[in-house]
Amino acid sequence: MSTYSPFEHSLSEIKWALKKLRQVGYLGFMYLCFAAFPVSAASYTDNGDGTVTDTGIGLIWMRCSMGQTWTGSTCSGNANTYTWDQAVAITGTVNFSSQTDWRLPNILELQSIVDRSRSNPAISPTAFPGTPNSSVWSSTPSAASAANAWYVNFSNSTIDGSAYINPKTNTFAVRMVRSSQSSILSNLARPDSEFVNNGDGTVTHTATGLMWKRCIETSAWDGTSCSSPGATGGAPYMSWDAAKVMTSTFAGKSDWRLATQDELLTIVDYTRSSPALNTTVFPNTPPFSYVYSSTPKAGTTSTGWGVYFERGDVYPTSGGFHVRLVRNNVTVTTSTTTSTSITATSTTTASTTTTTLPSFTITTGNMADGRYMHTATLLPGGKVLIAGGWYQLSKSELYDPATKTFAATGAMSATLGRGDHTATLLPDGKVLVAGGSDPLTKQYLSSAELYDPATGTFSPTGNMTTARTTHTATLLPNGKVLIAGGTTGGSGGTFTPTNSAEIYDPATHSFSATGSMGINRTSHGAVLLKNNKVLIVAGSYYYGYSNTAELYDPATGTFSTITGTMTNSRAWGLTTTMLNDGRVLIAGGGNSVYLNTAEIFDPASNQFSATGSMLNPRLMHTGTLLPDGKVLIAGGQNTSTTRITGVELFDPFTGTFSVAPNMSVERSGHTATLFPNGQVLVAGGASNLVLLSSAELFGPSSAGAPAVGYWKFDNSVNLGLDSSGNHNDGVVNTAYVTAMSGGVSSGAAQFAEGSNSGIRVPHSASLNISSNLTAMAWVKLDGTNTDNGNAVLAKGDSGGASEPFVFFATRSDSGGQMSVSGGFGKFDSGYTVPNNQWTHVAVTLDGASIRFYANGSLVNTQSYNGNMQQNTESLYIGASPWGSVEDFSGLMDEVKLYDRTLSASEIATATYTVITTTTSTSTSTSTTTSTSTSTATTSTTTASTTTTTLGGGTSAGLMAGWNLLGNGLSDTISVASVFGDTNLVTTVWKWISSSNSWAFYTPTLADGGAAYAASKGYLPLSVINGGEGFWVNAKSAFSVQLLGNTVPTGNFADGVAGNALPSGWSLIAIGDNKTPGAFINTIALTPPSAGTSVATSLTTLWAWDAGLSGWYFYAPSLVNQGTQSSYISSKGYLDFATAGKTLSPSTGFWVNHP
Repeated sequence: MSTYSPFEHSLSEIKWALKKLRQVGYLGFMYLCFAAFPVSAASYTDNGDGTVTDTGIGLIWMRCSMGQTWTGSTCSGNANTYTWDQAVAITGTVNFSSQTDWRLPNILELQSIVDRSRSNPAISPTAFPGTPNSSVWSSTPSAASAANAWYVNFSNSTIDGSAYINPKTNTFAVRMVRSSQSSILSNLARPDSEFVNNGDGTVTHTATGLMWKRCIETSAWDGTSCSSPGATGGAPYMSWDAAKVMTSTFAGKSDWRLATQDELLTIVDYTRSSPALNTTVFPNTPPFSYVYSSTPKAGTTSTGWGVYFERGDVYPTSGGFHVRLVRNNVTVTTSTTTSTSITATSTTTASTTTTTLPSFTITTGNMADGRYMHTATLLPGGKVLIAGGWYQLSKSELYDPATKTFAATGAMSATLGRGDHTATLLPDGKVLVAGGSDPLTKQYLSSAELYDPATGTFSPTGNMTTARTTHTATLLPNGKVLIAGGTTGGSGGTFTPTNSAEIYDPATHSFSATGSMGINRTSHGAVLLKNNKVLIVAGSYYYGYSNTAELYDPATGTFSTITGTMTNSRAWGLTTTMLNDGRVLIAGGGNSVYLNTAEIFDPASNQFSATGSMLNPRLMHTGTLLPDGKVLIAGGQNTSTTRITGVELFDPFTGTFSVAPNMSVERSGHTATLFPNGQVLVAGGASNLVLLSSAELFGPSSAGAPAVGYWKFDNSVNLGLDSSGNHNDGVVNTAYVTAMSGGVSSGAAQFAEGSNSGIRVPHSASLNISSNLTAMAWVKLDGTNTDNGNAVLAKGDSGGASEPFVFFATRSDSGGQMSVSGGFGKFDSGYTVPNNQWTHVAVTLDGASIRFYANGSLVNTQSYNGNMQQNTESLYIGASPWGSVEDFSGLMDEVKLYDRTLSASEIATATYTVITTTTSTSTSTSTTTSTSTSTATTSTTTASTTTTTLGGGTSAGLMAGWNLLGNGLSDTISVASVFGDTNLVTTVWKWISSSNSWAFYTPTLADGGAAYAASKGYLPLSVINGGEGFWVNAKSAFSVQLLGNTVPTGNFADGVAGNALPSGWSLIAIGDNKTPGAFINTIALTPPSAGTSVATSLTTLWAWDAGLSGWYFYAPSLVNQGTQSSYISSKGYLDFATAGKTLSPSTGFWVNHP
C-alpha cells in the first residue's frame, strides 16, 4: 500500500527558508516554511486493488471510470457513458474489489476530487490514471429543474473542473465511490441549525468554524437584513484582481478576506435555487448572485474560480462577480486553495482534517418543575438525579439518557425544600445532599440527607456542625467529604461568610469539624487536585472579594495559604475546572463588575497566570470538561437582568476561548452534566424572572455509542460496579482482588494469581459481541506472573473455536507480548508491556483488521477473517476461564469494553482523558456559581474529567496542522511508535544543529520515509531525545505522552561539555518550565551586566503557537533596552510576558546562539 502525497514543493520551501535563515539569521523565515506551508491536491492511499482512499475525507474511489479496466498500474479502455437515470441505477449493482456498496457520488463528493491546479483533466493523474477528458455525473438532481442534474466537467480546455446542471438525458461518464462520508459532504442542505447568529451582521458556520459576513460587499447590514448591492457606494461587481486583495474591518474584526473556492462551496445549498443559499442566514442575497473565490484558475493569473449562486454552478471568470468575505473564527480545517478538501479554510498548513463542532440540537424532555440553584448528579447507572432548587422545591426527579425523559423520584426530607445546597456522589453510589437554604424563609440549613438510587428515596443523615449555604463540597480520596466555607446566619438570610470547614464520614453518617480556612469565604471555588489536596479559590468575605487561594491537606486536616494570588478578585458564579494536565481553569464570576477574564492555576508551581479572556463576561454559568480536553462554558448572565444563550469552548492548548453554538434558551443558575459518550445535559436555570423546566443536550447527535462495560474500580464498597449504565456489575473474588488507592484516576483493583482469582461478570445481551470490538485498560504489572500470561478481559468457555475473545497484556507463548486470541485465531502485537509502570493497552477488531495500541499510539495492525463466536459464558476481568494459569497479577484501572471499533483519535482521547463520574458533584469543577447558584456547577460540571500521567510524565496536545513540540523529559520518544498512525500524522521533522540538516519521518511510507529522506539529503528520523524540539504535521488533534525526569536548563549552559548550545540555530526543549529570561540567565556563564535584566547569551528565542498561528518572540537586547513590547506589537508577534507563557516540557523552541 502506498500513499500519493505531494512532498516535493513543500520540502523545497523548507530548504529555501533555511538557506535564507542562515544567510540573515532571522527566524521569521521559519514562518514561510511552516506557518505558510504550501500543499498540493489531496492525499490518496493506494489500496492495491484498483481503489484509492482520500486520506483527508475517508471516501474510497474507483481509480477507473466505469467501462475502463484496472490493469494493476493504470486504467485501460474507454469509459462508458450513461444518462443520469442509468447512472443512478448503477448504485448497488457493481461488485468491485470484493465490495458491492459502490454508488454514484453526490455533487460535493465529486467536486472533492477536482484538482484545480491541473487541467486536461483537472484530477490527479497518479491517483486516477487514464482519466478521459470528459464530464462525470453526480447523484444530485437540480433543485431548479426536475429535468436536470449536476455534473462536473473535468476537461473542456478552458473551464476544467467546473460544475453545472444538464438535462438528465445527456450521456456522461461515471466514477463510483463507497465507504464513510464527511458530514458536510453528505449533507447538501445548509439549514439554520448549522449557523450561529453572532448578532453583529456575521454568522459562524458550525460545520467549518468559518465566520461569514451576512451581506455581500457594497451591501449594508441594518441589524436585521442586508441592503441592495451598491447601497454603500462602489460598484456591486468588480474584477477578480480587485476582489482577491479585498479586506475589511467589520464587527470589530480586521482580518476579513476573500474565501477560497472550497470554502465558498461549504455554504452552497444544493436543495435550493435562486439563490442556492440559505436566505435566512444570508438575507436579501440577489437570486442571480455571482461570488468570487480567491482560488486562481490553473495556468492563469487574471482569472479566478467562483460560484454562481442562482443554482450553485462552479466556473472561473475574470470580471463581473460579487464579493462575500470570510474570516477564520474556529480553526477546524486546514488546507490551501489547491486542496481538494471541500471544507478547507485558507490557512496554509498541510492538513485536510474537518472537525464539526457539536451543538445544542438534541431535544430532550422537560422536568416537572422549573428549577434554579438545584443540583444534578450523574449516578453509577447512567441516570441523573435532579434535586431541589428554588423555589420551595423538595421534589427530585431522574433523567434517563436512554429515553431522554425525566421521571419523579423520592422527595427530600427538607419539607420546604432547599436550594444552593451541594450534592456529592459517594463511593457506595448514594448521594449526600447537604446544607443550602430554605427558599421561603431564607433559613440556612444544617441538615443533610442521603439519596439511595436502589430505593429511590432520601433519608436523613447527621447534621452539619454549622448551617451554611453557597459552600463547597469535595469528595476526598478516602471517601469522606470536605464541606468548606459558605454563608452562615439565621432567619432572613443574614450574610455572614465563614472560614469554618467540616468532614462528613459515610461510615458513621456524621459530620465533624476540621481545620479552618485562612479567611472567610462564600461563593468560592473548590477542586480536588491530583496530589489529593483540595484547592480553594476566591470567594466573597465580609467587605469584598478575594484573589487568594489555599490548599486543604486531608492527611493533616489543615489549610495552608498559597503565596501566589489570582490576577482578579472574583466570586459569585465563577467556575473552576480541572484540565487534563492537572491545571485548573478559573473563569468568570464577578466582583464589582461582571468578569470575562480567566486564569490558570498550576499545582506544580502553586501560581496563577492569566489566560485568554472569554468572549462575554458571565457569572452563574457552567464550565464542563469535555472528553477532548476542551472546556464548555455555557450560559450565565452578563448584567443583573440579562441572561445569555451564548456558549464558548476553552482550548487549554492555545489558552483561548472560541464561539460554540448557542443554547436554545437563555439560562443562568442551570446545571450541566457530562455523560460518558461526551454529551452534556443542560437543565433548568432562570431566564429573567422565569424558572425553567426545559433541558437540552450539547453534543453531536451521532456521538459514538458508549462502552457496554466500564469498570472504574473507584468504588471500594462495590469494586465490580459497572459505570456504563448497562448493569454489567462483576462478582469480585475478594480473596485475590482488593481495592487500592493510587489508580490513574482515583482507585484501582489489585489482582493476585489464584483459582478464579479475578472479577466475573455474568453474561448479558450487551456483552454478546460478535464482530466489532474495542477492549482497553490501564495496567501496572508487578512482574510476578510466571504462567501463561496476564489476561485483562476474557469472554468464553475453556477455549477453542467457541471462545469469543481473550485480551492479554502479556502472553508467555507470544514472548511476553500484548496479544488477543479467540475462535478467529491468535494475534500478537510485537509490543511488550513493561513491569511496574502504568501503561494503557487497547485492542480493536472490525472483522478485517486487528489493531493494538499502547499509551494511545498504534503499535501493530494485522489482518484476519471471521467473527467472534457468541456464547452465554461470563466475562472475566483479570482472569481467564482456564483457572489460574492466565490470571492477571498487578494493578488494573479504567477497564472498558465496546461493541464497536473505536478510531485512533478516540483511543488517544480515552488514554489521556479518563472520564470520572464518581466525583461528579464536587471534585473537578467549581462549586459556586453565585450566591444563589453554588450547586449549578457543584453537581454538574464536576462530572467531567480528570487525567493521569504515566510515571510522572506530562501530555502534549497537538492541533491539526503544524505543531512545534518539545521533549523536555528524559525518556526517548520512538517516532514510529508515537507518530506512526497515518490517520493522525503526515510528517515529523527534527533540526540537527551539528550538521545543519533536517531529520525526516513520515508514516505514509513503508520505511518511514528513510529512502525518500536519503534522496533529498535529509537524515532518517527515528527518535526524539530528551531536550530536543521537533515539528509534527498533524491531520487531526490528538495527544502524546512525555515520560521520564526533567531535562534541566543547566544542560544547555555555556561551557558544559557536549551539551552547550552551538553557534547558530538550535531547536530544543527543557523540563523545568522557565520563562525565556530565566532560561537565558541560567545558561549564561556570566550574569546580566549592570543595568540590565537579561544576559546576552542568546540573540533571539522563538516558540510557535499552533492555536494562535503565531510566533512568541524574545530578544534579550530589546528587553534590556525596554523596547521589546513595542517591537513585538509592530511585528504582530506574540509576547511571552503578557500571555504568561513559559517554556513548558512540551514546548519546543528555537534559539539563536552567537
